Order: sequence, then C-alpha cells, then structure tokens
Amino acid sequence: LYETKKVLLNLHDGREEVMGVSDGVVVVHTGKEAVKKILFSMFKDHKEERFMGFANMESVSGWLQVMSRAEINETNRIIKKNNLITDIVGPYGSIEDHFKESGPEWAKDYEGRTASTVYVDKEYFKHNGQLFAFRDSLYLLALNDQMIIEIRHSDIQKMILSMYAFMRDGGEVVDANRILRKLMGKDEK
Repeated sequence: LYETKKVLLNLHDGREEVMGVSDGVVVVHTGKEAVKKILFSMFKDHKEERFMGFANMESVSGWLQVMSRAEINETNRIIKKNNLITDIVGPYGSIEDHFKESGPEWAKDYEGRTASTVYVDKEYFKHNGQLFAFRDSLYLLALNDQMIIEIRHSDIQKMILSMYAFMRDGGEVVDANRILRKLMGKDEK
C-alpha cells in the first residue's frame, strides 16, 4: 500500500513521507539528486511571497556538495524572477563572508533580491543547519548530510516562525544590497 502511495504522490527514491494525525505532512528528502530537486522546486514553486531564511557561511560547503556554483547562482536568479521577498537572519558579517567565499558572480545574482537581512550574534550559528520557511511549508536543511526535511504542519510552522521572529526582532537590520554593491565596487546613486 505504501509503495502504491509513493507512486501516486510521486515520491521518488530519497524521499520518505511521514503522516501525522492532524493537518501535517513531513517529507524527508535524502541523497544528492532528491535534495537538488527540492532545492530548485522550493524556489520555482513559490511566487510573489515572502520566504524566511536562517543560515550561516558554514552551510555553503553543503550547498557545494549538492550543486555547482552555477546552479547556486541559478537559484538566486529564480528567486528574483519569481519575486520572492527574502527575509534572512544570519550571523554578523555573513554577507561579506559569503562574498569572499563565492565572489562577484554570486553577488551579481544575489544582489537585488533581498528585502530584509538581520545580523545576530554568531553564538546562534554553531551548526551547519539552515531553515527556509514559506507561506505553506518550511524546510530544515542539513546539506552536509544531503538531507532536507520538508514540513507542512501548521503548529510546527507557527512554533518555528515564532522562534525565527524572536531572532529577527532581536538582531541588527542591515542593507544587504548596499553591502553587496559596495563589495562589487558599484557606485551608489
């Protein structure tokens, strides 16, 4: 029965669905191909909405295990094309650190997409995990382990987003686009 359900729900190898007793569904995506597929689809499938991210520089190595730099830049272009409003919480200096690691090509595709960036103390980032939250789903990423947990459960979403709001509200708002333009040597007008 479960194998039939996997076929009907189009769950491929590297994905496992866990059903709750309420409104919830959890899908675990494992393995390089399944993780790469969900990374692209999470940004392609959401349009004109705000998404929240919680990430640090240590997670870049995980992205590079799953995608090439060109594919990472493509995800940034998809985010801009789909008018996704990015709301990021990261450790102090993460934009500058990311520029040093990924260079001007990354910055060119990233710049112009971020609506809000908040820096918080690096103490909260002693991990390689990431969080991306959309209107109808949230994703917990452990890309170094090639795993993404997709959660569609209202109570868990509310809890995680409350913790995210606490971090965002307690941090320092920075203008990521201005920082990137400065790092790329673009004149500000």
